[in-house]
Amino acid sequence: MRLNWADFRRKCQFPLLLAAGTLPIPMLVCALAVPEGVRAALAMMALYVVLAWTCLLIRGKLRLAAGALGAAMLIAVGAASLPIGEAHAALLIPVVYAVLLLSGLQFAGWARGRELNPVVCAILVLAHVIAQVLVNVAAGGDSPYAAVDELLIAGFICFGALMLLYLNRISLNLAVNGKQAVPASMRRKNMLLTFALLGVTLLIAALPAVARAVGRVWQWFKMLLIAVIQWLYGLFPEDSVTGTESGGSGGFPAVEASEPSILAVILEKIMVVVVMTAVAVLAVFALRILWRKIRVLLRRLWAQLNAYLASSTEDYEDEIADTREDGAAERSARRSRRRMPRRRVNEGALKPAERIRYRYLMAWMRHPEWTPERTARENLSEGAAQLYERARYSDHEISQQEAEEFAKMMQER
Repeated sequence: MRLNWADFRRKCQFPLLLAAGTLPIPMLVCALAVPEGVRAALAMMALYVVLAWTCLLIRGKLRLAAGALGAAMLIAVGAASLPIGEAHAALLIPVVYAVLLLSGLQFAGWARGRELNPVVCAILVLAHVIAQVLVNVAAGGDSPYAAVDELLIAGFICFGALMLLYLNRISLNLAVNGKQAVPASMRRKNMLLTFALLGVTLLIAALPAVARAVGRVWQWFKMLLIAVIQWLYGLFPEDSVTGTESGGSGGFPAVEASEPSILAVILEKIMVVVVMTAVAVLAVFALRILWRKIRVLLRRLWAQLNAYLASSTEDYEDEIADTREDGAAERSARRSRRRMPRRRVNEGALKPAERIRYRYLMAWMRHPEWTPERTARENLSEGAAQLYERARYSDHEISQQEAEEFAKMMQER
């Protein structure tokens, strides 16, 4: 049987989003009714995701049979792993995943660009908010949510990442008005920016924990440094003087330790200075390397931001439409053509992109039927229109050979 891999990379995120979004339901049920069922609930969530992916790959009517079989399997696993007889609320966990599985069978037939209903995502966000409110209100040593607190936070982070990808796809579809596919390069850049935003947000939220971790590392480093110094100091035994006086009950000769020698004190100081100097030098080198990497990253981000702002501004200017009547627009276009100078331009001195735009201008002046409301794709062939759009609307480099090809295409018009 041939599997349905069409648009699977996007659609496989839907079960993950639903699983992460509904995580508060099984976690709260486990915390209040069956504390020992946390692992079983997580295993059922993983099973739901695998079954949902499998149903996405199955074609035709077999998908419905596979979904019904998967729902029955989830109910059976829940009945076997959860104490439903003792706590009837535990039955809610397999039922939720079975409903999600059956309702998600339609994902395989969705067209490109169709996403989950925003109302569903808003309900999932509300579920996480309610769960966090309950956990924080009941925070303390005897809180019933202590066993699922960290799992809820991890689930919320995963849900947030998937929600950002979901919103990013929606914004891209709205940007192209759903009429054409978004370029893969733009999708990759938006995905990288999305994860960068998520990383910065998590870093800001985790600053107190990061500060505590840095403090613990610093304490560990000081203890390690003291241990190294003591070990080095132990390599130089102290001089001792054996006395002749007898003492104690056994009449053994007493041993009296003398002050450390000047050489041992000097060597100890030298080792401390050497170790501290080595640590300082390593820290300087590490900070220097880190600063170089950060500076390169900041330069790249600044260049990308400038390019994005420039392209956004240019697109906005080019999208200005003529709202006059067709007759007035045509008369204005004819007057514009008459007012344009007819002198020839030295094309050899122009850049390839400028040469393409100049050739299109000359063709536009020769064709009165090319009214201002017509686009380049309506006036030119597909290949010529793509070259002109690259030269007019993007910052991509255009070779001299491409400019020559466009000039030959314009001679045929």
